[in-house]
Amino acid sequence: MTDLKEERLKDSDLKRQAMSGFWRRFLERFGAQGVILVVSIVLARMLDPQVYGMVAIVTIFTALLNVFADSGLGSALIHKRDADEMYFSTVFFFNVFRSVVLYLNFFLSPLIAGFYHMPELNTVLRVMSITVIIYNVINVQQANVSKKLRLRHFFMARADGAQRRRAARVVKAQEL
Repeated sequence: MTDLKEERLKDSDLKRQAMSGFWRRFLERFGAQGVILVVSIVLARMLDPQVYGMVAIVTIFTALLNVFADSGLGSALIHKRDADEMYFSTVFFFNVFRSVVLYLNFFLSPLIAGFYHMPELNTVLRVMSITVIIYNVINVQQANVSKKLRLRHFFMARADGAQRRRAARVVKAQEL
C-alpha cells in the first residue's frame, strides 16, 4: 500500500515539475520575444535606415549560422535516458569544433558586404558571427539543466542575460 502512495506522490511531483517547467519556459520565451520587439522598435527609431538595415542583415546571417550549428544534439541529450557525463562532454566538444568551423565562414563576409554594397558590413559580420561559438557552448549546458529539471535556474539566467544584452545594444546604438 505504501508503494502505491509513493508512486502516486512521485507521479504528482513529476507532473508538478513538468507544468512548472512548461510555464517557466513559456514565460522565458514570451518575455524574450517581448523584449526583442521593444528593443527593435527603439533601435528602429534611433538608427538611420541604412544602419538598421545592416543590423537586420547581420541578424539574418548569424541566425542562419545558428540553424546550421544547432543540429539537435542538445535535444537528443535531453531525451536519451542513460546520457552520462561522457555523452555531454562528447557533444560539447563536437559543438565547439563544429561552431569554430562554421565561424570560418567569416571568409565569406567580404562577398556578403560586396553584394549589399556595404563595406562596413564585413567587420560587423565577422565580429557578430562569434555568437555562433557562444551559442554552441551554451547549448549543452542548457540541455543538462533541462534534463535535470532545473528550469528555474535556466529561466533566471536567460532572463538576466537577455536584459543585459538588449540594454547593451541600445547603449551602443546611442553611440552611433
